[in-house]
Amino acid sequence: MKYVALLFLIAANVFTQTASTQILGLVTDASGAVVPGAVITSKRVETGDVRTATSNETGNYIFPLVDSGSYEVTCVAPGFKTEVRRNVSLELNQKARIDFQLQVGQQAERVEVSASTPLLKTEDATLGSVVDHRRVVELPLNGRNFAQAATLMPGVVYGSARMGVDGQQTIGTRAMPGQIVGLSANGQRDANQNITLDGVSATDGFKSSMLFVPSVEAIEEFKVQSAVYSAEYGMNSGAQANVSIKSGTNRYHGTAFEFLRNDTFDARGFFLAPNQAKNKLRRNQFGGLFSGPIVKDKTFFLVNYEGRRERRGTPSRTTVPTLAMRGGDMSEIIRPGNRWYPNDANPAVNRAIRLPGDSLPFPGNIIPRNLINPVSLNILTAKKGSPLPEGGFMPLPNMDDIALAARNTQNLAGSNDQELDSNQFLTRVDHRFNENHRLFARYVLVPSRWLNQPLLRVNQFTTQFRAQNLGVGHTWMVNPRMLNDLRVGYNRIRANQVAFQTNTDFTHRDLGLDMRVTGDGNRVLTPREEGLPNINITSFSGIGSGNVTFNTNETAEVADSVSINRGRHNFKFGGQWRFSPVVNEASNQPRGQITFSPDITGIPDAFSAFMLGVPLNANSAEGVPTNDMHQKKVGLYWLDDWKATSRLTVNFGLRWDWFGAVTDVGGRIRNLSFANKDVRTVNGAAIPLLVPDPLVSEALYDINWKQIMPRLGIVYRFSDRMVLRTGSGLFYSPQQTNNFNILGLNPPFSGSTVFQNDRTRPTATIQNPFAGSPVGGGPAALVMLGWTKANHDNRSMYLNNKIWQWTMELERSFGQNFVTGIAYVGSAGSHLDMPVSNFNNPDPGPAAVQGRRPYQFYADSRNPNTLLPLGTVRRLESWTNSNYHALQLRTEKRYSRGLMFNASFNFQKAMYIGYGVNEGGPFGNSFTQNPRDRLADYGRSQIDQRFRLVLSQIWEIPWLRTASGIKGIVLGGWAVNGIVQLTSGLPVTVSQTGDSQNTGPSSFARPHVVAGQSVGRVYESRTIDRWFNTAAFIRSKCNGCAGEGIYEGPLGYGNAGVSLFDAPGQKTWDFALFKEFKPREGHRIQFRFEAFNFLNTPQFNAPSRSLGAADFGRIGGTVSNNREMQLGLKYIF
Repeated sequence: MKYVALLFLIAANVFTQTASTQILGLVTDASGAVVPGAVITSKRVETGDVRTATSNETGNYIFPLVDSGSYEVTCVAPGFKTEVRRNVSLELNQKARIDFQLQVGQQAERVEVSASTPLLKTEDATLGSVVDHRRVVELPLNGRNFAQAATLMPGVVYGSARMGVDGQQTIGTRAMPGQIVGLSANGQRDANQNITLDGVSATDGFKSSMLFVPSVEAIEEFKVQSAVYSAEYGMNSGAQANVSIKSGTNRYHGTAFEFLRNDTFDARGFFLAPNQAKNKLRRNQFGGLFSGPIVKDKTFFLVNYEGRRERRGTPSRTTVPTLAMRGGDMSEIIRPGNRWYPNDANPAVNRAIRLPGDSLPFPGNIIPRNLINPVSLNILTAKKGSPLPEGGFMPLPNMDDIALAARNTQNLAGSNDQELDSNQFLTRVDHRFNENHRLFARYVLVPSRWLNQPLLRVNQFTTQFRAQNLGVGHTWMVNPRMLNDLRVGYNRIRANQVAFQTNTDFTHRDLGLDMRVTGDGNRVLTPREEGLPNINITSFSGIGSGNVTFNTNETAEVADSVSINRGRHNFKFGGQWRFSPVVNEASNQPRGQITFSPDITGIPDAFSAFMLGVPLNANSAEGVPTNDMHQKKVGLYWLDDWKATSRLTVNFGLRWDWFGAVTDVGGRIRNLSFANKDVRTVNGAAIPLLVPDPLVSEALYDINWKQIMPRLGIVYRFSDRMVLRTGSGLFYSPQQTNNFNILGLNPPFSGSTVFQNDRTRPTATIQNPFAGSPVGGGPAALVMLGWTKANHDNRSMYLNNKIWQWTMELERSFGQNFVTGIAYVGSAGSHLDMPVSNFNNPDPGPAAVQGRRPYQFYADSRNPNTLLPLGTVRRLESWTNSNYHALQLRTEKRYSRGLMFNASFNFQKAMYIGYGVNEGGPFGNSFTQNPRDRLADYGRSQIDQRFRLVLSQIWEIPWLRTASGIKGIVLGGWAVNGIVQLTSGLPVTVSQTGDSQNTGPSSFARPHVVAGQSVGRVYESRTIDRWFNTAAFIRSKCNGCAGEGIYEGPLGYGNAGVSLFDAPGQKTWDFALFKEFKPREGHRIQFRFEAFNFLNTPQFNAPSRSLGAADFGRIGGTVSNNREMQLGLKYIF
């Protein structure tokens, strides 16, 4: 909170985004001549708030920056009758046109008209939609997350497919507590979204996610602007979501609610075994809202609380070794047609097990007991530190051969259990000093705890979470034609993630492991860092929960805008200042990681390699990186809405955004600049090396001062029922702080020690993967061939994302409540960020990896005469391009006579080169295959759903609505509501397991496509056990490397492209049935029955896409739950 006081001190000197709801129009007489000097009065019915405006010399008037709600608008002019428009309902960010055609007469004579919300958008070209309070609270939104209602509009989806159950999000492999809002609009990344709550930022400074969800009871309405929004909006190029919290009114209102879910009412999961119980679910969402006046017509309050208690188990299946395999008996893998490798042409040859360097296989593929590694046995049987009663860290299979017949190797079935305890407190106060000055203040506090227990309990972790958001706004009517609006905001997120075995007496040495290296002086791990290393076994479930992190990120903001009306022009200018400090403390995976793969010569099966204790590689991280990253942003804008004629409106604007460079105030980040190149001669050979940048706390990249963004919109009104809107604009998005946090992993603060085992005669064992490492005083002192450092590089010239957008929409209204539209949306992006995890990896080849790297060493700037081995380098670049084209249709019936519905259809094509930092997507990979050929990664975006149809409706059944007595109680007050979504699947990219190309750790390889084979779906015989043609792929490998696969092409990289086919599409129907009683006037009791995935249609996940995995091509899970029913009770007054 230390920044809040600073914000108020500088607020008067800093100049943005506000809820720009307006009432505007033209005053004429019966002949069509303009009437200047007419006095127009707007009165908000709920609060009695009154404002006045005067028509100018062109007859135009405007009320800028009014609150959404119900209004009465009155026009008075000398010599004319007074005209009154009642029931004018305003939506968030709407520019509502209310024209007056006055009749000659006395002012005392009144002409009253019952108006309605204008259907057509006639004042700007922005593409977007408003979701009102009725739809937010009455549609069956899963988890009561308002973000689902945003996806009712065309082109808007959950971003990066990082959303799980009702908005649960994962960051990396870690789930965040509560619910998250991450929206992708028209092909834009959700990292480019901007979400405001009452006009102030509500997204975190780490990766632009909204990490809490306001209670739907407290939301008045919200609007998502998906393309070509005005110059008022910036700081990001993606979806602009503006959420408005209710204010109190002159009447007391309240709501109390309870929503229950229980697995007793739910359907069975599709992948549950016949003898397996339904997954556990106990969920309660409860709370209430109370609002009203403190001083009538002056001061109002609102308080809201919502709690959530949830215990959930979701279906899960994985592969674990059988009891025979744990004893060394691998005979099953050489049996023809075995379930582990059923596609092997000759498994008796391909899967024969032998010691590395030994030509004779073990008889019967049974490993002698004396050759089974004791540490491996400890991991399977040890009691200490184990979450299992029987000991060990891998449970035994619970699926027999009969149950496995259709599922093959996924022989362990169960559930991933989750516990969530969340509370949300919200309060808002509004005060009107007089007609010219209004003030509001709103505060949200969300403390939560999240326990995630995967099927393998050793992988569990706990997240403690606390979110706070403060918003303060002051509106000043300087004169009838000028208005100033000031907003001050503060957002703070604290998230601590603690892994299993943290702060216990268990250490990795209890198993006989030694994951520490001498590079940091054999530093003893603290209890917070200790635990089981991550152990990855190809085709089997990995174990180990990894890291402990502590993250705090804040955003402080000041925004100011001025609106001026001059003739036919409505000007607005203003600015915004935003400051985002992010403190991140991570233990950098000190527990380490060990990988077992079938790529070790002589051990073609990964679990056999584990039992023999022969890893492919190992990783041990050093240091405890702590970063305090800061970034400042400034935005200035000017816009003009010009009413060129009574039918033509032109929106023109300019915006300038300055995104300051991300810096670490403690100087604990370091870049590895590839501009600092050198060559040294070692033993007569020229060795390429790099010289890192000095230790710095200033900017690591150049700042773009030329981010001037023009915006243009043209609106032509053919008639009162048809309008054409078109527009174009340039948009920029800043680099996220998350992109630079990784630089704290570079020496001398921390580092990763990676050991790659010799493939033909491996020397490393599971006991000590780093045996023989040198003695040194810190990460920078490591000097040994074959023992490499993982470093991270961001280019010195790192550009911000740049997006051009253009749209055209034709809109037509029918009657008073029906509107439909058709639109084309296009965009082209450049300088998009893309991670290259394997930048310093060599091309495929048989020789030792380290000697083939493009840069084998680096020279520390503090000691340039010392050569340090340089290993894997993760480089973040900003050169990726994108393009997007879509046809969008929408139809809406506004609420009348108890019915409202909405339909939207989107047909799109979104293409990218590579993916963003947080966008590996559900069915692809965020890393490039060949770091020197990025164009080979051009393909469909990971969030490209080609077809998407969404239908929603609210229907208050008219039968006996006004009946009294028993008839009215039993048969009246019913409503049927629902949401139907039909979407095509997301694209899938095929990869391959292991490192058959011999390019080192962090490699990502794609296979070859077999000539003559189709890589798409197998339409005639597609099943969940063979979703695509698995015979179309064969492993790629390097020329001269042993093992499976073929060598093709100039270098041996796989020729399979990205996004080759679609995962299963989704078909869901969320259904709600309400029964309402009215015990007295103004009071309602509402019983609700809701069913999510009402028809219990399985929403299948993507198939396994890793060639070499035992379940390659098979679908083993769902992306959403089976049918869940919810019962609710609400009391509303």
